[in-house]
Order: sequence, then C-alpha cells, then structure tokens
Amino acid sequence: MMTTWPAPAKLNLFLYITGRRSDGYHNLQTLFQFLDYGDTLHIQPDQSGLITLLTPVEGVPDAQNLIVRAAEQLKQAAQNKHSLSLNAGAQISVEKNYPWVADWAVAHPMQQRYWLRSIIYGNVA
Repeated sequence: MMTTWPAPAKLNLFLYITGRRSDGYHNLQTLFQFLDYGDTLHIQPDQSGLITLLTPVEGVPDAQNLIVRAAEQLKQAAQNKHSLSLNAGAQISVEKNYPWVADWAVAHPMQQRYWLRSIIYGNVA
C-alpha cells in the first residue's frame, strides 16, 4: 500500500558554520521557520530488498542521496530489531512543489533576504 508523507519547506533565517567535525561534516548554528507548503514523498513498499528512488536528482548518486540514505538506515534499524523482513524494500518518489533548496539557497541569497524582510516588516517595495 502506497503512503504519502509531507516534506515541509523551511526558510533559513540564519545559518552559521561554527566548526568542522572529525567525520568531515560541519557543526552548525541555525534558526529556521517551517513553511505551510513543501514537497510530498510517495513510498510504495515492496519485497525487492532494495530502496529505489524513482525521481533521482541529476548529479547525485543514489548512495549519496539523503532520502535513500535515511530510508536505508530506517530499514536497517527495523531489520536489526527483527520488525522488518530481510527482503523488504521500497520505491520512493518525490513530488517537487518548490525548487531544490540547496540550489536556491546558494543561487538566490538576495531573494531570501527580500522574503525575510517582507515577512518581518510587511510588503517592502
């Protein structure tokens, strides 16, 4: 049975990199606001034993895609607790309702500032 899950958008009000961890990731300090809209995830369980992303992101291998990585980790945790069969798998698709956030945040920081000022101060022309 297919399930559908919301993936709400968020607006980063600020984001500071405060250091680098030994695993290569960064320590962050952030403040963000969830928005009333976002993308939608559709998940169709199957017995393939595989997590398959039906809507891949160009240039991002599935092994590095955060959706696939999260699904694989959830699958492994459930199998370790013997609450999921070893041949359990899923097909996942993402219904995009807004642009890829990483691209948008890097490419349009001035637009983010404008929107933030509009939220705080009202319509700014």
